[in-house]
Amino acid sequence: MSVLTPHRVRRLDDGRIEHYFPDANSDGFYELSAPSIGSEAHHKKNTILVASIELALHLVREHGLSIRMNGNLTSQRNLISASQIECL
Repeated sequence: MSVLTPHRVRRLDDGRIEHYFPDANSDGFYELSAPSIGSEAHHKKNTILVASIELALHLVREHGLSIRMNGNLTSQRNLISASQIECL
């Protein structure tokens, strides 16, 4: 991934720095959700599936949707809000 790839950075408890990057699911779709749904935004029934990273990032950037991202150290897949993503 390049430095310009949209990502989220967080410090782990042990001091290491983890980077989260957009991560397609096993079917090749990017998973998005509207934060306005609240505490159920991460549930499958509220997922919007998008086939291209370009469209996914457009929806995140222009409409404030959250996107599922994968951590490079822990391999955790989290729903990350638009405000926490750098290089948008």
